[in-house]
Amino acid sequence: MNTLHIKFIFLCSIALFFSTTMNAQTRQELEKELKFLKARKETLLRELKAAEKDYKTQKGKLKKLQPMKSRNDSTLKGEDLETTITRLQTNNDSLRNELAVLRDSLNGFEMQREELEKFKKNAADKFFERNSGYLQRHFNEMSIIELEKIRERGNELGMTEFVKTIDATKRNKKIFDKASTILNNKYNESAINGMLQEIEKTSFPNDIQKEDMEEKKRLLNVFKEGLGTFKDLIAKYAQYRNTIFSESDVNEQIVIITNNIGKEGMDKIKDVPYLKRKYDEYIKELKKNPKSREETETEKKINNQ
Repeated sequence: MNTLHIKFIFLCSIALFFSTTMNAQTRQELEKELKFLKARKETLLRELKAAEKDYKTQKGKLKKLQPMKSRNDSTLKGEDLETTITRLQTNNDSLRNELAVLRDSLNGFEMQREELEKFKKNAADKFFERNSGYLQRHFNEMSIIELEKIRERGNELGMTEFVKTIDATKRNKKIFDKASTILNNKYNESAINGMLQEIEKTSFPNDIQKEDMEEKKRLLNVFKEGLGTFKDLIAKYAQYRNTIFSESDVNEQIVIITNNIGKEGMDKIKDVPYLKRKYDEYIKELKKNPKSREETETEKKINNQ
């Protein structure tokens, strides 16, 4: 590789680096550039080693020829000796120049590598500032998709510890979502017991998310009792069904029953999403057809659990 070729590659790599930095290209592009620079460094080191070896060899030959000139050895004509010494000296000068360019190229690479590392660290710091707060939110303010996006970018930036935190948050978010699904569907004792066991084995990094999961645990624990309270409400209303003739009668009877059950009992119905939804549907059914003496669809669903 000649001197001009080395200079050309060096200048191109410098230009590419500054172009990358100024245009704020993606981390993936920076990684490709860094990979290129590392490969270039290995090439330069190999060439430098070969050049130094050749230089030492030529220098050795030159030293051997020096005494020959002083002795005017008969095996070489004086003119040939002078020509050889001049050629070797010229070659040595060329090698020295090429070595200097190689060393400059290596120094340039190290500067670029340091700048890239600074750029990487700055990008990682800014990324952490922008996204660390997301991991402190309530679980219902997060999405698995967004967490995966943050994880992917953090991984590209080499943020090992941050990625571990994201993975833990993602696992906990999935547990939270699974608990939410159970609470939004008909009562399933096996699923509830399994979920409670899973929650007990899980640790949470901050108080906000710990409180989120504690609330899910509370609702899972009251689901069965809330379902029983709902069945009692239905049974009590059924006792007075034949006396109901208008929406006003429905409202009056429901007030009497719910007051009898009490706030604590009604909260066990209204706090569990599935029971709350079914309770609202039940009241709508009663008001829609107050004179009906038949069991409503919601009554059937609740009583069959």
